[in-house]
Amino acid sequence: DRGDKRKAMKVLRAQPPGPNEAGRAVLETERGKMLWEGGEFLEGARAYGTATRATPEANELDQIRWMDQAGIALYRKGDRANAITGWVEAVGLAEQSGRRLERIRILINLCTVQREVGHNEAARRSGQAAFAAAAEARAANYQATAAINLGDVEMATNAWADADAWFARAQAIAKAHDMQRVLAKLHRRAADLAMRQESGEAAALARRAIDACNAMGMIRDVCRANALLAVARSRTGDARGVDEALRNAFTPLRQTGDARVLAELRLSAAQAFATMSRVEDALEMLSKVVVWADEVGHVLFRERADSLGAEIRSLSSQTIDTINDDRIHQLLDLAVALARQRNSETLLDSIAESALELVAGERAFVILERRHSPDHNISHTGDQRLEVVAARSRDGTIPSGLSMSTVTKAIARGREVIVDDVSERKDMFAADSVMNLNLRSVMCVPLFDGETTLGALYVDSTHTSHQKLSEAVQFMRALAAHAAVAVTNARLLSERAGRAQHAAEVAHDIRSPVAAVLMAADDMRQTDGLEKWMDE
Repeated sequence: DRGDKRKAMKVLRAQPPGPNEAGRAVLETERGKMLWEGGEFLEGARAYGTATRATPEANELDQIRWMDQAGIALYRKGDRANAITGWVEAVGLAEQSGRRLERIRILINLCTVQREVGHNEAARRSGQAAFAAAAEARAANYQATAAINLGDVEMATNAWADADAWFARAQAIAKAHDMQRVLAKLHRRAADLAMRQESGEAAALARRAIDACNAMGMIRDVCRANALLAVARSRTGDARGVDEALRNAFTPLRQTGDARVLAELRLSAAQAFATMSRVEDALEMLSKVVVWADEVGHVLFRERADSLGAEIRSLSSQTIDTINDDRIHQLLDLAVALARQRNSETLLDSIAESALELVAGERAFVILERRHSPDHNISHTGDQRLEVVAARSRDGTIPSGLSMSTVTKAIARGREVIVDDVSERKDMFAADSVMNLNLRSVMCVPLFDGETTLGALYVDSTHTSHQKLSEAVQFMRALAAHAAVAVTNARLLSERAGRAQHAAEVAHDIRSPVAAVLMAADDMRQTDGLEKWMDE
């Protein structure tokens, strides 16, 4: 009640298991709420899940709501696949128990996320089920929301007439029940639909949407409508108007940390820049969308970015160089140096130093899973499976402390986490490590040997990165790939040396040269792949 959530969290964590599981469920639910409000969405989802599992005999309505909250938390964290899985299960439970409103609410969530991951048919089924159930339950607000979602699905598949029909249904329901916020959202949808159809009314509709959303205090929709206005103005050659509309779109939103809406704005900005022949600006906007969409699995935004990027490149007469020749040669030189390095400690230090040379960061770390780590670890991490094995900073000191939440996220998902401005990501800036280290940019790429995860390459800075994001991503990916190969082969060489030493010791003990020869031959057979790589 005093607003000290950190102290409240400590109290909750210190509570022993109660005399019954219901007490534990209550504690975990409260903990989930606090974690979620603090931006720790994944931990919040786990707490809600624990609450659900702790009380299998609990009230079905509570279980459904916990499962719904867990799905929302996973979605907010970017884990759309598990959010969908949880919601599908929750819909089934709601249907079995006759909880109509809960089922409708979760179906609406499903429709949105299924569309985002590109499952348009599934999204259409979920939306139609929600719309029909809401009509039967006379839940007008849910019915209007379901109709808007279905319009969004049709718009995503370029079915303009069907999208318009669903938006018209939503508008009729909203007018009948005086839903001013829904009507404001529909003004923005009308502008979006006009913009995609390249209608001459797009600018007027965008201005109307801005006024309507402003009146309702709907900041995100105001920003979206301003981005649409920028696209409309770009088609009339109004360069100053484009810049003004984009400022109005981005400025209020940048500090909210809403990465999804920022990605949506960047798609519109890229389209406006492309129309104005500002090719480099357009491609840089798209690179930010692609990096975020890949991280969270937002298929729809990735497809739109790829389509627009291909269009820009095909129409542009200029050659677009994302990385200059000097930096390419530098990367090749580093790759050769890594391949030749045999000392594992020197190799790991070289990887960290290389990351600082190629990427605009202040500190670099190499983190390996313990089973792949050499004996000379620098420090243990909060995760007992991982340890920092190399660390370098631009000022020459040995750095300590890094955002392990970023590392574990990258390794768990098998995807890079590239953030050039942490303040734009509310799922990151609330993390204790990010706040304590005052980080502004973070880049982390997993290291793989085939399907095996070795660890991660991590770079951070207390300043916002001014390096082109597309360039930083390419360098981090390339260096991580070379580093993974180098680490794997250094480990194989170390194992081979250990086996050779063992063979020598056995031969000495039994004084049998034949035994040493046989063991060495077996060793050569097991490391045949390494020999082929070295010969090449």
